[in-house]
Amino acid sequence: MPDSLDFLCPSPLQFVDSIPSWAGLGEGIDAFKRQEYAVALREFTLLAEQGDADAQYFLGSLYQHGDGVMKNIAKATPWLKKASQQGHHGAANALGVIQASQAQSAQDDEQAARHFLTVAKQGVPEAMYNLGLLLLHGRGVAQSTPKAAQWLQKAAEHGIAAAQYRVGELLAQGDIPATGNLNPLDWYEKAAQQGYEPAEYALGVSYLQGKGVEKNEAAALHWFSLAARHHILPAQAQLARLYDEGQGTAQDRIKAFHWYNEAASQGDPGAQRALGEKYAAGDGVPQDFVLAYVWFNLASAQGMSEAAQAREDMLQRMSATQIERGQEMSRDYFERYVLKPNATD
Repeated sequence: MPDSLDFLCPSPLQFVDSIPSWAGLGEGIDAFKRQEYAVALREFTLLAEQGDADAQYFLGSLYQHGDGVMKNIAKATPWLKKASQQGHHGAANALGVIQASQAQSAQDDEQAARHFLTVAKQGVPEAMYNLGLLLLHGRGVAQSTPKAAQWLQKAAEHGIAAAQYRVGELLAQGDIPATGNLNPLDWYEKAAQQGYEPAEYALGVSYLQGKGVEKNEAAALHWFSLAARHHILPAQAQLARLYDEGQGTAQDRIKAFHWYNEAASQGDPGAQRALGEKYAAGDGVPQDFVLAYVWFNLASAQGMSEAAQAREDMLQRMSATQIERGQEMSRDYFERYVLKPNATD
């Protein structure tokens, strides 16, 4: 976690200090701060068409992120290019993010890497992080974990939560040697304190397994709880198991059922099987053979052989009417809780 490359764009306001206080631009920025995007759009458009790089950057950013207008990368890109060609670092980074996120060729990645390197050298931490990602995965540049770690650590030291998490991961996996006094957990905690969900989950795993720290199930429960509330699927499943087995807390079958249900609804087959067991036994929920069959069926469809056997066992306890209902519900649940959660854009 995270699986995708989460390239970062700083807020356009980060570059405000270096912007001349021209009347129209100042009015646009003030409107942007107040989230009066229609006014901002008007002011930025007028100046952008006159060639002002800062206005071009703000205008491109509005279209890139869909602030007050329909998100439109095709409209954002030309304005960001114009600003970037005039040396605007924010625009160059934003353009790199678009190119890297929607790369159709190696050339797109190479251009993104050039943009990120230029801006990273100017001290923009988000660009440092973005460059680190490309180096880590060998996109647009030769793969180099040591060089990636250097840029990621620079971004981490500037407080970029995603970079702090990535540095923690590299240290935990032994991909880079530990330096200084900071260990993986220190970096995870820095990121988690900023609400970065993957770091919350990583801390939960570390405390549960005693990886780099003394095993502490109560601490694991705490971090899994935070990540679960932020909709991190494996955290929800882990939290359910802790409540179910009374690890790090008093056993609570009702809370266990709640979190199994949350994880199952996001497509987790283990949680789906656990829900089937709960319904079959009436454990923390009223006994319901039909729902037990349905959840076993969903978990089985995702390759869980134990769930397939449990489903067959349930059939021996169900009436013909219940079986028919279970099969009907399975088709509906499969689309809602297997196909949709696993769909990709």
